[in-house]
Amino acid sequence: MMSMNETLGQRIRRFRKERNLSQTDLGNLVGVTISWISTIEQDRAMPSADLLNKIADAFLIPLKELLQDEDKNMELHARIKLVELLIEKNQPAEAEELIIKLQQEVLSEYDKLRLTVFLADCRYQQERFQDALAILQPMIVSLESSNFHDAYLLAWIRNKIGNNYTELQETEEALYNYKRAFDYINRFIEFDHLAAYISFNVGLTLRRKGCIRESLPYIEKAGSYYEKVNDIRKLADALYVLGIAYKNTDDFQRASEFFDQAKTLYQTLNNNSLFSRVQVTMAASITYKENPTQAIQDLIHCAEQFELDKYPAGVVFVYAKIAEILLLTDRIEEASEYLNKAQNMAPSIEMSTTLELGELYAVFAKYHYKIQNYIQAHELAIKSSNIFAIIGFVRDQAAALQIAVDSCRMTGNLEEALDLQSKRSDLFESLARE
Repeated sequence: MMSMNETLGQRIRRFRKERNLSQTDLGNLVGVTISWISTIEQDRAMPSADLLNKIADAFLIPLKELLQDEDKNMELHARIKLVELLIEKNQPAEAEELIIKLQQEVLSEYDKLRLTVFLADCRYQQERFQDALAILQPMIVSLESSNFHDAYLLAWIRNKIGNNYTELQETEEALYNYKRAFDYINRFIEFDHLAAYISFNVGLTLRRKGCIRESLPYIEKAGSYYEKVNDIRKLADALYVLGIAYKNTDDFQRASEFFDQAKTLYQTLNNNSLFSRVQVTMAASITYKENPTQAIQDLIHCAEQFELDKYPAGVVFVYAKIAEILLLTDRIEEASEYLNKAQNMAPSIEMSTTLELGELYAVFAKYHYKIQNYIQAHELAIKSSNIFAIIGFVRDQAAALQIAVDSCRMTGNLEEALDLQSKRSDLFESLARE
């Protein structure tokens, strides 16, 4: 029975016994000796924040349930580390509670800054991205204007600002901040995990924008680091993005190689969700060219996985891609069925300005063009282009405008066709200037 005055050591002992674990078993699970487990259970030592995290994971309980109010007995640096661990475990409410307690303590300026950034992380995890930016933006302006010396901290903050803009789908702002973060890497002692993360973010955002060749060295640099440190998940992510980049340069052989490598690594990690995302890209951009039936079958399997993941936006995107392949093989009625299924799902999810909705409108425009409904094709192509413009996907924006141009020509509206073609040229010129 649990005592009201139970100590941390007694609590660890109780949880261990409830799970029929010996001290040796627990030590093996968390990577310490039996004598260290014994010392902790006798309250003769306070475990580190990292060890507490491992013990909570071993017991399959939240860290807060293990700690209760014991954090007040930990040293200041350990409590700050605990905040970091809570954020890593995606427990923003618990992290914020501890941050508020810590802000009452006598802290160094560096610790104050870190806790403020951690508070912004809590807002990010709560999907309060504007609130996170309201914390981070004034901080970085103040630090940079005062010539703050710590390049690592400045890069860390700029990267987090970029992450929030990415979630808000403000690609230009995200890229600006990622590049500012990357500029600080030259002052790092070594190219480390943060440097690789920033490099990956720059490359990924450039690729999304459509600056494909410019994106490659950033992604390759990050991928080389992840391979060196054997970070399989991050390496798989980098290989996947490289595959997309090479696909967009029409180098389908290299793209296929990168996709296959990424899929193999995701399979190693038993991550069916990310495996399916690679499979969607591969089926919709490579497989369909030689075997459209196989591509559609692969996409159907991916849609089923996304339904299991409760990822409806992914299902909408896959249905649009299936419809696109069906249109290319003149299976018009089947394409219409998939487009209508996707359209029926769209209102149930927040998709007002997303890649998925932009793609759905683009394929719908192709469908209406195919059945010679050029006015509707033009309208949907413009909607698609506008969405891609908002989220900064320049190449997709230009591709949607091409459908609108062709539709205008078919209806004899040559003046608007010329105007839209001019806009497409401007978009490609803007990419060339990057």
